Amino acid sequence: MDRTAFLFPGQGANVGQDAAALLPGAASVVAEVLDEVDQAGTPFGLGVTRKGAAGSPQLTLYATSVAVMRVLALRGIEPDMALGYSLGEIPALVCAGALSVSDGALGVCYLVRSMRAYEGLGGVALVRGSAEQIQPVLAAGGGEVVIGGYNQDRLLVLTGPGAPLRAVLEEAAEAGLRPRELDVPYMIHHPALAGTVARYAKDMAVLEQRPLRRPVYSPLAGRWYTDDDDLARCLAENVANPVRLPSALVALAQAGATTFVECGPPAGITQAVWEVVGQKHPGARAYCPLSGLPVVS
Repeated sequence: MDRTAFLFPGQGANVGQDAAALLPGAASVVAEVLDEVDQAGTPFGLGVTRKGAAGSPQLTLYATSVAVMRVLALRGIEPDMALGYSLGEIPALVCAGALSVSDGALGVCYLVRSMRAYEGLGGVALVRGSAEQIQPVLAAGGGEVVIGGYNQDRLLVLTGPGAPLRAVLEEAAEAGLRPRELDVPYMIHHPALAGTVARYAKDMAVLEQRPLRRPVYSPLAGRWYTDDDDLARCLAENVANPVRLPSALVALAQAGATTFVECGPPAGITQAVWEVVGQKHPGARAYCPLSGLPVVS
């Protein structure tokens, strides 16, 4: 039986354009989502990117992901399970019915507020190499740069304070690991962020948690969420934990997923499906509606 998984990208995805322009032909649906998300963001001074007005990248990413999900639902495409990468866990939980759209938007706003103290103090980069290849390079960071995300077996996310991260990236370039900095103004999934967990969890506790209508796998917690979980606390604790996407995609495939849909701006998750799942599960398909390009194994 063909089962479908919706995949929600995290920070670093390209959202530098009018969110409404990403889904031509569904303007009214997109506008409804953007308005709802904007309303939640207004008290925080945050909004989504619209034509002629730059907004919060995080809130725009969230709104875009929810809009894609809603458009697909109107076209009769519903998931059997979901997965969120980093910030993408919030729209994944909305997809599962555990959070409302407005509460999910509030969760993003609380995250942005919690991370403001770290803006300009660090960053994030992609490097192409295995964990074994990366370890010697990390020494240039004096122990302050860590692997914050495992996207593919040979595509990793490094994160850390500014100067140590730059030193590591210089070493990575010399080692041929093709580093590329992402447009994220702070560290993510770094142990140094443990201090923000308590405040973020306290903020998130006001959100109404609803029963899960479909399963959600967390590549941060490394397991399926359940209704017994305090999801607000889980989301807060995940800020300081690394993302492990390959094992999460394998878990979805083992649960029967054969069609994987990346709900949001293209962020490489479809390629990760091909790399991790497609070669072991013939017939697996990955598709990103906003790129228009299916990836078929």
